[in-house]
Amino acid sequence: MKLLKNISFFESTNYSPWPLRLIGLSPWQKTERTTQEILDEYNNTWYKNALQAWENYSDSHESPTPSCFFRIFDNIIYDQMIQSSDVYGITNDEHLISINRELYTAKWSVISALYDNLIIDILEIYINSFNSWTLIELGCGTGKNLFNSYAKLPLTYIVGAEICTNAVNLGNKIVKRCNINGEFKIFDYFQDNGIHSLTSDIKDNYILFTSHSIEQIELRKTNFIDQILRLEHPPEVVIHFEPIFDNNDPSLIHKLHHLYSTKNLYNNDLLSELRRYEENGHIKIIDLQKDVFGLSAFNPTSIIVWQIQR
Repeated sequence: MKLLKNISFFESTNYSPWPLRLIGLSPWQKTERTTQEILDEYNNTWYKNALQAWENYSDSHESPTPSCFFRIFDNIIYDQMIQSSDVYGITNDEHLISINRELYTAKWSVISALYDNLIIDILEIYINSFNSWTLIELGCGTGKNLFNSYAKLPLTYIVGAEICTNAVNLGNKIVKRCNINGEFKIFDYFQDNGIHSLTSDIKDNYILFTSHSIEQIELRKTNFIDQILRLEHPPEVVIHFEPIFDNNDPSLIHKLHHLYSTKNLYNNDLLSELRRYEENGHIKIIDLQKDVFGLSAFNPTSIIVWQIQR
């Protein structure tokens, strides 16, 4: 059995409606929604379901663990994606993904594990390089990335930051029940002092990261980078696992990624904003890996790592 099957763009039309949408052969228009409508969907659907799933799981297990719970919840997510195939583009367990700008199909459990390990591998490099045993994730959702990292890396404390109350409640319930050193707090990218509130009690080295939490945020309308620049005790590095758009990249597949994000009303100013701050001498981008892995083939994760320049 092949875990990954490499396919052409033309073959990809058999696995997702998106290739035809991107080249204009199939209509697609996403309905624009308010920020509140998006938050309501996440908080009252996805994270409410996750919280209920945790209650059901923890009530029926004497020694619950985050890894077992998220295995169960991944299957719940997959079932919901199948039910919304018009949005997610999947109808069975052959999911269209991308790796380094090539297209593949794979089972959901395989690609979920690949993405989890990508995050762990990158975080491990910088955690060990900077002796940073505290990890903060902005827009952490269910906290899966943090709990995976806590289990596999030499961390002593985790902090989850999320705007949705049900997600924060979920994270804190898992922390308490499983005796994990950490906490989850409410966080809003548009709050002026949100990052200071998250980090003010941290005395040792720490790393801050995001994973697909900025893709729907227009960064230039926040003071996200300025907040970090003002911190008396800033992170050793900031790591982004996010989709990006590079206007100087001539690659056709990269332009298709940009078209995908435009059709889905996502924002694409993360890289341009970071480069603007770098040009002004405020930060230094120390790693940039474009379009590394796409759980959704045309919305791939890129990796950006940057530091403050004092």
